[in-house]
Amino acid sequence: MASQDRDFPFRLLKQLKLLRPESFSGVGLVFYSHLEGLPSTPLGSRTTTAPDLPVFGIEAIARILASVSDHASPWHDGFHMIDMRSKSLTHLSQYLAPPLRGLSKLQGDRPHGARQMTALLSSTIPGIAYVGVLSTGEEIVVYENGNVLARATEKNE
Repeated sequence: MASQDRDFPFRLLKQLKLLRPESFSGVGLVFYSHLEGLPSTPLGSRTTTAPDLPVFGIEAIARILASVSDHASPWHDGFHMIDMRSKSLTHLSQYLAPPLRGLSKLQGDRPHGARQMTALLSSTIPGIAYVGVLSTGEEIVVYENGNVLARATEKNE
């Protein structure tokens, strides 16, 4: 992938970090070229009005993600999905069920927490370029192919 593509998830998560609401719930983002291999399903009520999608551009995506990542939003849970080809937010609040079959091949320590483990495992699925997490503790982690591509905390950004 081109360098600007590799930087896109981290830049978006840093922008979101600046805009996050006071009752920020944390966020998980899937950056994909295709979703055929990722088991997922939408969360929430089908009758609740969602923001209009797709949303294009880092600033606009970060604003929408900040608004839906508030605990008061019905869209704060699950993972949100971003098409890497068009750099657009295409899905909100998706439950992910990545297969565990590749778990034994993963090197190093396993992450703590369900969101981080889901992100790591999802990043190993064909068609998934990256999976990024911005935690409520303000840590940014971006996974690629089961490995940490980038990590930043308040202290070392």
